[in-house]
Amino acid sequence: MDRKEEHAMALQSAQARAAKQEYILKGPRPETHSATMPAYCYTAMCPDPELREPVWRRHRRQTSIRAAKVEKICLICRKRWPAECGRMNCDCERQGHLYAIGGYNHPRIGGGAGGQDGAGTVQQSKGGISGSA
Repeated sequence: MDRKEEHAMALQSAQARAAKQEYILKGPRPETHSATMPAYCYTAMCPDPELREPVWRRHRRQTSIRAAKVEKICLICRKRWPAECGRMNCDCERQGHLYAIGGYNHPRIGGGAGGQDGAGTVQQSKGGISGSA
């Protein structure tokens, strides 16, 4: 390889490097979170007043899950007790541990699971809880 060929290869690699650098500087803007959001987002130093509070503090509180019908059941004799009885053990001869059971009212938020209509939903009726997967 002579001097002219070496010079041509060096010039070609320099032009390729310059084209790549120009694409980086003038190309499409990145879509990442750090590129689209302001500096210090969700902190007290954020320049945008609406984004100073963390996300979990900005949204209103969701409705909580409330028990519909909860009772206790003995794990040995299966006798049922009201949830308010305050007992830890059953009065059967083996004094089985009382375990809390029952259905819960879950608030309806959004549509079906994973964008599918009705897939994986749990519905409560008077007879109990029915589910589909």
